[in-house]
Amino acid sequence: MEGHTEKVKIESIKLLYTYALRAIPFNFFIAFVAVLYLFNQASLLILIFFLLSIFALTALRYIHVRLNAKVSDWEENSYKYYLLFIIGCFSQGLLWSAWYLYFVSHLSIESQYFMLLLLSGLAAGSMATMSSMSGAYFSYALPMLVLPACWYFYNYSEQNLSIAGIIILYIVGISISYFRTQAFIHSAIKLNFENQELIDKLTASNQELEQSNKIIQAVSLIDDLTQIANRRHFHFTLEKEWSRNQRTKSPISILMMDIDCFKNYNDALGHQAGDACLRMVASILQSQIKRSGDFLARYGGEEFICILPNTDAVGARTVAQYIQQALRREQLPHPDSSVEKNVTVSIGVATVTPNDDSDIDTLIKKADKYLYKAKSMGRNKIAYG
Repeated sequence: MEGHTEKVKIESIKLLYTYALRAIPFNFFIAFVAVLYLFNQASLLILIFFLLSIFALTALRYIHVRLNAKVSDWEENSYKYYLLFIIGCFSQGLLWSAWYLYFVSHLSIESQYFMLLLLSGLAAGSMATMSSMSGAYFSYALPMLVLPACWYFYNYSEQNLSIAGIIILYIVGISISYFRTQAFIHSAIKLNFENQELIDKLTASNQELEQSNKIIQAVSLIDDLTQIANRRHFHFTLEKEWSRNQRTKSPISILMMDIDCFKNYNDALGHQAGDACLRMVASILQSQIKRSGDFLARYGGEEFICILPNTDAVGARTVAQYIQQALRREQLPHPDSSVEKNVTVSIGVATVTPNDDSDIDTLIKKADKYLYKAKSMGRNKIAYG
């Protein structure tokens, strides 16, 4: 909580300005009530002057509060605004007590009680709107009540002494009530900051968790060695493309590819060289996947698979030919191939237009079947049907 002390002060000062917009005009209303009550007990000129002085100060305070209630520099200048607010409160409280002291000698005891009741009501009512900062409240309430109490003490009589005592007891009572209210307000403000901090931390944690989940998901869909999609990602993508092509009644093709004599490559050069070969082949294959919707994945070991949405058998065979031509241009040396002196691939091509009588597994098995046929034809071949 200690870390929020400054924030609580700034927020408390802002609350003063927020609530004052509704509270300050009440001074004029009470002054008007006082004028009605004193209409036959004081001269009209004095009452008009009294009403105008209260109105003028009330209007100045209201204009100040309205102009500064929504300023953007609270953190830098909060204490300046607080001091200005206190000056306004003290001036208003002092003006009320000054007028009371002027009227008191001209009023009956019943009228004095009524005016004290008005001042006490103002002091009690302002507690609700100024409970966030004690300096503002007491700069308003104390001048309004203490000066009349001093007057009654000074003009000593048994009756005046009783009135002064009642005022002092009232001041003590509202002070105790005020500090309890202020403690509640400050606790509420602190709790609000703590809740906001907790919300911010939870939001940040959720964002970090979402980011971590995205990373985990991305990692779980990427082949560590070749950095292209893995088998899991392939099946996930094929299901989506299958559904899409089924809706549009468009053909979908897949190419299943296997590096020829790869075991011999590993045996001759070692697994590190084999891994490097897989990465180079994956890069070459990826370079031939031209359309944004086409999808290449490592299917397992030295096998790769490619999804070609909206592609018929002729288009799929053309892509297969481009892949073999690209490998031929790169001339990746193969030290122990029964086919050529460079790395080659055998490719099985399968095409189907998805409908209720076909399924994904059948398409994959068909591609695997033609891959096996390409190998049996002597490897470095494209088989289809």
